[in-house]
Amino acid sequence: MKKYYVMIFCIALLFVTGCGNGKQVACSKTDTIEGVSATGTIIGELDANDKVVGASMSYEFADKESATKYCDMMKGLLELSKNLGESTGKASIDCSGSKITIKGFEELEGDDEEDKVIGLSKDEFVQKATEEGYTCK
Repeated sequence: MKKYYVMIFCIALLFVTGCGNGKQVACSKTDTIEGVSATGTIIGELDANDKVVGASMSYEFADKESATKYCDMMKGLLELSKNLGESTGKASIDCSGSKITIKGFEELEGDDEEDKVIGLSKDEFVQKATEEGYTCK
């Protein structure tokens, strides 16, 4: 009998917590960066109320050489920002093959309110991304 109570509790916990997986909304567009085709994707991490609480961005380049060049430039800009005393929070740039991922993207938004994504609803995030030419899923 005790097993059934534990099983019912676990099932109820899964329903309440959403299985422990964070919700996301992803928006992508293909663009030309430094003369090379790249697909950019911005991912908004959503809380239980569908508000954006975090964001990351990635770029998939047509070739590794272009990605490495762009990655080095991005890392240099991040380091320059830190050296100038600008707040970069936990922002980091990871490079792997032809893909670049910027984690903590929301910490690099600056002071412009129009650039902020944290606190937006899912619909507002999608609308803002769509206005910038992204397609959202």
